[in-house]
Amino acid sequence: MMRSPGLVLLAVLLSCSRVFGEERFPFVGEVSAKEVNVRAGQSVNFEQINRLKKGDQVLVLGKEFSWYKVQLPADSRCFIHSKYLQLKDGRTGIVTADKVNLRAAGDFNASVLAQVPKDTVLTVFGKKEDWYQVQPPQKATGWIAAEFVAFRSADLASLTQLVHPPLALPNLAAPETTPAPAVAAVEKSNMFTATGTLEKSTDGQRYKLVTSTDARYFLEAPESVLKDFLHQRIKVEGNKKINQQFPSMYPVLMIEQVELVL
Repeated sequence: MMRSPGLVLLAVLLSCSRVFGEERFPFVGEVSAKEVNVRAGQSVNFEQINRLKKGDQVLVLGKEFSWYKVQLPADSRCFIHSKYLQLKDGRTGIVTADKVNLRAAGDFNASVLAQVPKDTVLTVFGKKEDWYQVQPPQKATGWIAAEFVAFRSADLASLTQLVHPPLALPNLAAPETTPAPAVAAVEKSNMFTATGTLEKSTDGQRYKLVTSTDARYFLEAPESVLKDFLHQRIKVEGNKKINQQFPSMYPVLMIEQVELVL
């Protein structure tokens, strides 16, 4: 007996629906493209809050249209207005109001990444004007185009070591007992050496070194020196900058020597 074209088409559509429906959340995904943006919403019109590289893993929570909803990596942009955060010590702060929005930039018009209740403790990276940059809590989410993320595992425990890695943070709460120097102080005791891959920061304005243990450093050196090493494995020597007046997300290395690692 011959099947009508309508029945054949219906069977194909039902088959496709079952395949799509088999996608189960959450799962561990792996970035499959060289560089992929994490955005504050499911469109290229939303703010870029991180940039991942091939092989990076993310926790995929859901899907809308052609975008995956993911738990934000620890170094993603995430801001809270200073009037809603009271510093507890040099690296943590306590939210002072209920239902406070965490945003994709230091601007009340920026997209909301999460909403946190009063007394939430947040890790503080730094401050710019009236906004603190903080480590995204686990409930903070972003979006990645689904075509750039491949399924890796349904075992969520495999992502544990990549969620909220420890970061070396400046002491923001320490008061200045003496006038801040015009130039940041520098450690003089020992030369610091590190090996890793040279990448651009999330905003594309600075260079950072990512080591095999996921430690990260901003590098301070002329653009003409670093640009040729982008995405290459390098060894650097220099000193850590100490500057409590202008804290940064990662330690800053003042580079004196760069060497390509083959």
